[in-house]
Amino acid sequence: MRECGANQVGLGLGLPQAGIVPEWLERRRTSESRARITAFAIVYDDVPPKSESGMNGNDDILYQGRYLTLKSRSGWEYVARQHQVAVIIAWTPEDELLLVEQFREPLGRRVIELPAGLVGDETGCENEGFLDAAARELEEETGWRAGTLSEIMVCPTSAGMSDETVMFVRAEDLVQVGRGGGDDSEDIVVHRVRRSVVDRWLDEHRAHGLGIDPKIYAALYWSITR
Repeated sequence: MRECGANQVGLGLGLPQAGIVPEWLERRRTSESRARITAFAIVYDDVPPKSESGMNGNDDILYQGRYLTLKSRSGWEYVARQHQVAVIIAWTPEDELLLVEQFREPLGRRVIELPAGLVGDETGCENEGFLDAAARELEEETGWRAGTLSEIMVCPTSAGMSDETVMFVRAEDLVQVGRGGGDDSEDIVVHRVRRSVVDRWLDEHRAHGLGIDPKIYAALYWSITR
């Protein structure tokens, strides 16, 4: 049985003190997979790689929608995105984080999120780049235009359920050019939240029943390390 947290990296793993070997690690040492402890991580050798038989298009399509496709690969059902996603981290000159609030049908409630949008989903813009999409979505949703856009990283959002990846984009040198609110199909409320109160602000909105997208906390981390 896999030990909880054994292959996770981060603080709070409860690593043993020098000279003390916990029972679960001793069992690992006597198995075929030998464990070695590194700083804040436990890495196992001789672990066979996962099969990638489905990576070359050997997927069964269970349902095809306009934006999403339900697929099965080696018995694993997952959702495939037709488009990639750009997520924008934007601070105004007044040191306010730009957030958007909108109703999300799958949850049946309003959610606080970072400005974001699909890449290349509009007619005539099928070959749109990530940064172009980020600039368009930021202005469309929030009414702010970025003078500088830069990639932070591309990462999966829910790797066990979907192949969706998002690119986090840093937007700088912002100028307000409109009211925002999204396109005709959206009902977006724009929030400008001061850095000094953002943690409390998010807690208060969560307490009032709004969903809080966890990508916001990734944005706050990258904003601290900037």
